[in-house]
Amino acid sequence: VQTCALPISEAFCRIIPNLHQATVFGSRFGVRGGVRSLAVKIPKSEERESEQIYIDAVDDALRHLFDLAPDILLYQAGMDPHVSDPKSTLRLSTETLTRRDRWVIRACLRVGIPLVVILAGAYQKIEDIVRLYGNTLQEAWIAVNETTVRASPGSLAISS
Repeated sequence: VQTCALPISEAFCRIIPNLHQATVFGSRFGVRGGVRSLAVKIPKSEERESEQIYIDAVDDALRHLFDLAPDILLYQAGMDPHVSDPKSTLRLSTETLTRRDRWVIRACLRVGIPLVVILAGAYQKIEDIVRLYGNTLQEAWIAVNETTVRASPGSLAISS
């Protein structure tokens, strides 16, 4: 799951038969979708409406990938849709990006898919970027610790 769009990922999906991607973005940056590549462009709209459309699209993309039963999920937690990013077309709040990260991380833990979180996409002030990346890391820390505490010994079942 990517939350920013890079055409190179689509090229990899075309040539690597077991690689799939889902990208949710506001600015296309050349991404069109294609072979094993789901591309979802979020249209500009009112702020709150955009935020819910975005979260719903990330949820749909994640469900699409889960249906493929991946061995691992690489999650590019892009911060370029943030309201303080000068290139952002979505203008998403910090709370929305934190909610997105929480959902992706917990969903992967819940279904038992290993997750690699990649911090990416940021054109705003360094102070804002550090705070946003810190939120992502905090969500991962909390989710993993809650999962460890709640999982029963010898069980792959995770409750959250």
